[in-house]
Amino acid sequence: MNSGQVAYDYMRSAICKAYLKPGSPVTEKWLGEHLKMSRTPVREAMIRLASDGLITVINNRATVTTVSPVDIHEIFQLRLLLEPHAAAMCVRHVRKEDIMEIQELTKKSLEQKKQTYVEDIQDLHRIIIGATGNKRLTKIMNNLNNQIIRLLNALGDIPGRVMRSLEEHMQIIDAILAGDALMAGKHMQNHIESIMKDLLTADNFLYIFKE
Repeated sequence: MNSGQVAYDYMRSAICKAYLKPGSPVTEKWLGEHLKMSRTPVREAMIRLASDGLITVINNRATVTTVSPVDIHEIFQLRLLLEPHAAAMCVRHVRKEDIMEIQELTKKSLEQKKQTYVEDIQDLHRIIIGATGNKRLTKIMNNLNNQIIRLLNALGDIPGRVMRSLEEHMQIIDAILAGDALMAGKHMQNHIESIMKDLLTADNFLYIFKE
């Protein structure tokens, strides 16, 4: 793995897991010294992070991008336009073995009463998008993915939210395995709306995304 990728992965994880808070300054010098790298790979990583919307650069000053209710609304509007359609589409094309594997992982997480978000939970969404075979849809969702993961990592701070997400995933999974495209799309819509509502509840938003 090249140095630029290492620097990018380090910063992406730090931002998405909120080790670096919204509004925190990020400098090439600090990152280079911290990772013991030259400025070239660090600059490459910073450019990618800005392109992903994880850092904001104004007048050569970079900070971790803040999250506003408008940001959440816009991201979830796109999800509501794309993902219910993808869930309905995937019913005829997805490998049932992949969905059944996610079903088993989801059942175990429910039995363990997980309270923290892990990216494995998001695998269902990745499988559904990939199964559509639509390269443009996949590219759009990949571009949004870092911003989505950043928001979803915050769900563990909302009591009961991770368990609700797992239960909602089971509804989507059951509909896909039953071959019911209409219900798969409907359950996906309900799931995304449910997360958006929780993230935008005033008390939750202020607690999770305070700078």
